[in-house]
Amino acid sequence: MSSKYLCLLTSSSPVRVLSRLFRGKLRGFLETARAQGKLQFSGQLTAFADPTRFHVWLHQLRKKDWVVYAKPRFGGHSGVR
Repeated sequence: MSSKYLCLLTSSSPVRVLSRLFRGKLRGFLETARAQGKLQFSGQLTAFADPTRFHVWLHQLRKKDWVVYAKPRFGGHSGVR
C-alpha cells in the first residue's frame, strides 16, 4: 500500500474518509476487472455486460454514500502479534 493511503488509515481518520477511499478502490477494481474480461454477468445481471450500462452503474455508485464499519484500534501495532 502506498504512503499516500497509509496517512489516511490512522485511528483518527473519519469514517467518511474511509468509506470514500473504499468506494474508490472498489470501483477501480471493478473497472480494471471488467477491462481485463475477468467479470462475468449472468441471470439478471446480463445487462451489465454492455460497457455503457456498466459504466453508468459505476457512475451511480460514485454518488452514493457508503457505510464503513470501523472499530477503534486495540493498542496499536504493539498489540498485534
